[in-house]
Amino acid sequence: MMKLKHHEKSFTLIETIAAALLLSVSVVILSGISVHSLRAGSSMMHYEQAWDLADRQLTMVDYMGVRQQILDGPTEGVFEGDGVEFDWKLEVSETTVDFLYDVKVTVGWVQQQRYRTIQAQTRLNGIE
Repeated sequence: MMKLKHHEKSFTLIETIAAALLLSVSVVILSGISVHSLRAGSSMMHYEQAWDLADRQLTMVDYMGVRQQILDGPTEGVFEGDGVEFDWKLEVSETTVDFLYDVKVTVGWVQQQRYRTIQAQTRLNGIE
């Protein structure tokens, strides 16, 4: 049988509770950081989809030609992407320079109960 000597040290109950409390607080903080990181990743995914949609619309205008887009093409629409509905709007206006047009695409969506938007604007040559 082993006898404990009086000068041997061991952890007291208060030290054990303090260590457990410190560990649990650390776990809660790390969990909060993880949740925030996942939400930020989801938000960035929606922004990436919105920029991709804006790029596709500007490419379509460039491909069709600005004048043809004004006459025939759609100027607004809705796009479904990964459970989020994106709406887009295309605006074309003439500049003071002949055959040069300002083209602006606005893409919007609802995320976390807030309406978010991005805009891309460029100038395109209207000569075909």
